[in-house]
Amino acid sequence: MMQRCCAIRALLLCAGLAWWATANASMATPHPCADGADTASAPNDARLLVTAEREINAGRDRYFHDLLQYILEHTEDSFGACTLEYTSNPHVRLPALMGTEDFRGVDVFWGETSRERETQLLPVRIPLTKGLATYRLLLIRPEDQARFSDIETFNDFGSLRVGGDPRWPISRAFQAQGFDIVSARNFESRFRMLQAGRFDFLVRNASEVLAELDAYKDMNIVLERDLVFVYLAPYYFFVDPRFPQLAERLATGLEAMHASGAFDARFFAYPTIRDALAQLNLNQRRPILIPHPDMPDQTPYQTRNYWHLPTRGVHPWEFDDEVVDDL
Repeated sequence: MMQRCCAIRALLLCAGLAWWATANASMATPHPCADGADTASAPNDARLLVTAEREINAGRDRYFHDLLQYILEHTEDSFGACTLEYTSNPHVRLPALMGTEDFRGVDVFWGETSRERETQLLPVRIPLTKGLATYRLLLIRPEDQARFSDIETFNDFGSLRVGGDPRWPISRAFQAQGFDIVSARNFESRFRMLQAGRFDFLVRNASEVLAELDAYKDMNIVLERDLVFVYLAPYYFFVDPRFPQLAERLATGLEAMHASGAFDARFFAYPTIRDALAQLNLNQRRPILIPHPDMPDQTPYQTRNYWHLPTRGVHPWEFDDEVVDDL
């Protein structure tokens, strides 16, 4: 009798453990607010985890936060309620980028596309900055302006050295053009190394360079006045690959914004974007096109309303197939 009771208890314990494992397995994968087919599947406090604003580029980060929140609010009827949760931990990334699904990372982030990122993550292939982020300006020491004023092509850079993070896709693009990247992974150290002459220029995104110049205005660093690199790598939302419904939700919201004109209205009125377009004189600079060795084939170059490119002669929808293949 005792043995029979023990066996029954063991069976009940195993059944309980199996139920617990099943329940926790279903809970282990955090939902992306809702699955699209059943809006009731998202709890009332459903949240997406994203990185918080960084102090120096708070205005640029706020643009992406505001855009993301707008999309979530305007797709709520179809996909369910959803709010943003912010983390200021710089080491929290999408689990897929860390090679694990065993912890809660950010659910979505925004950044420059590449084949590697589009393999690891789910890209939402609608550019978030209409190409503004593809413009790269140079930060230099003021006494060096004459060294840059006559540059027309990559060959004219000669012995000029560029600083940056070797992990950046644009660093690989510069290496493909024969540049040696002087490694400077820490954000502030890049500016100190430039000022100290460890390298000759930094390449910075048009949507962030003004904020960075203001943050380091006490350093002997200025914006180079004649050149602009054009690096046709759009910024996208990237989603954890476990959440295809979230990628669908973001694409649905962005497409609706373009169809209604809401995207352009918000884009051109946004303070950091408006300031960049007004102050950087992009249409008066000499463009140097940077071939992108890692550009995915699905990049929507031919969808003209996704782009606003004021520089002369750099309009991907006007390129022939051979040029596009070289981007």
